[in-house]
Amino acid sequence: MAANKSITELLWFKKATVIYVLLAVIFASIILWDLWNNYILDVSIDGLNHSISSIFAPLVKLTAAYASFVGLLALNHRSIQSKEQIAKAERQIELANRQFELASKQFKLAQKQNVFTNYYKHIEEFTKYVENKGDVFKDLNSHKAHRIMFPDAKEGDYTPRLLDMKNIETSISSACGHLRQAIEDNDYANVIEAIKIITLNLEIPTSGALNYYGETTTARSVNYIFASMNNRVADSSVALIQGIYQLLNKYMSLQAFEQTQQCNVYKKLLDARIQLNRRNSSPSSQELSNLLSEIGDVSIDKVSEL
Repeated sequence: MAANKSITELLWFKKATVIYVLLAVIFASIILWDLWNNYILDVSIDGLNHSISSIFAPLVKLTAAYASFVGLLALNHRSIQSKEQIAKAERQIELANRQFELASKQFKLAQKQNVFTNYYKHIEEFTKYVENKGDVFKDLNSHKAHRIMFPDAKEGDYTPRLLDMKNIETSISSACGHLRQAIEDNDYANVIEAIKIITLNLEIPTSGALNYYGETTTARSVNYIFASMNNRVADSSVALIQGIYQLLNKYMSLQAFEQTQQCNVYKKLLDARIQLNRRNSSPSSQELSNLLSEIGDVSIDKVSEL
């Protein structure tokens, strides 16, 4: 390409130089012939001035024309070189942009692969965590529980789904109030109301996965157990306390794989369960009423997330 050549390598420069040399030889020959035949040597100042202004004027003008043409040719050549340099710079910028886009795509692909690898690694660790709990999570569908506990895990966010503690505290407190009223009036209708509150309002996201236990882990299974029991109010109240504890305990145990969440009513349910398990006989109505009062007496303002 012309832009990659020096000016002396250009065809137009070579042509102009050849023409200039030929014309210069012709002019010089004519001048010398004319000097030889028509002039005598005069080394004075006037003779020299006449030689420069008249005799050698054609050669001077020819040289000036040649120099002007070469100057214009050099200017045009520099312009072509500048355009080529600009085009080359633009091509380099375009190449750099393509390389950047390729690197960006490769980074995103590597990031996706990393998220994908970490996702299945997280499931594997979660499964091991569940298995190490022994019979607590017997027959649990760990993959289903993982999808529920960590809804954004496929995007690389392993924050567990937290419980709505305000809803839980309020629902359990209300249910305990109905159970106390049932014990006081010996009226099973209030037990049914308590069951409805737990069934409709107690939102535990993993209840579907927890149903695989085949034991008292959800409001529906709690309701089923009550239907198969005798209608003694105290027994139903104790069963409801145990059922709610089982539900919260299993969920919060799964949640603790990544993050723990404080739940005041959970601690009270645990204390109540311990007290009930230590007894050799069923609690009296007054004792059970006091226990329900302690469970239901929860300050929502104290609920906080660790």
